[in-house]
Amino acid sequence: MTEIPTAEELDFLFREGKMERLGDGSRRVCYALPGGKLCVKSYRSEEEFKTRMGPDGSLEKCRLKPSVVREIRKARFDQKRNTSCQEYRYWKKLRDSLPADVFAVFPQTMECLSVPTRGWCIVEERVTNATGASPSRFSHEYRAADEEMKSSLRSALKELLSRFIFHAVRFYDPQNIIVQRLEGGDFRLRVVDFEPVTRCLLPLDRLLPSLVRLKTARRANRWLRERGIEIGGLT
Repeated sequence: MTEIPTAEELDFLFREGKMERLGDGSRRVCYALPGGKLCVKSYRSEEEFKTRMGPDGSLEKCRLKPSVVREIRKARFDQKRNTSCQEYRYWKKLRDSLPADVFAVFPQTMECLSVPTRGWCIVEERVTNATGASPSRFSHEYRAADEEMKSSLRSALKELLSRFIFHAVRFYDPQNIIVQRLEGGDFRLRVVDFEPVTRCLLPLDRLLPSLVRLKTARRANRWLRERGIEIGGLT
């Protein structure tokens, strides 16, 4: 399957258990669609409240906070509250406003579908390494790298975050930056999970881009300090 499925097709795949579970967040799960080129993110089903993926890919028991369960149940079919809908709307804004080389960090294919049994879901490009394996988060790659690779990773990270700040991208969760390994040992930084966190009714990224730049820089600098990564101050 290479084309984006219909909501009915996606519903069938969920009900029949025909997709590989790739990873979990606190609210959403990600599955690979057959064919390997696309994946789908949806809120957890009632059955998925009880399990999560461990570091080795196996399922282990979990207990979600009652507040998270309430949020999932309220937002699953609510287009305004649903994280997938928010992510999709902001992705379209970035697609239309960012230079092509900056937008290339994000998934190049994305669609939001209302699935009968799952609510609003995102179908998007599945980012993989040249080997077909899933990329690792930047912090994991950085800890395991030698000094030469760490220097390359730091340079790429500073360039990426600096451009996000310059273009006033609402990107407040740097832990979602991943390292995509390419042919020949090269790499690219990618972002495949981004939630444009904002509670403001006004479109601040258009009305007050300087405030967005400040908040993005503050979040990025805090994340860097917590992980001991030195790339110089971001402003």
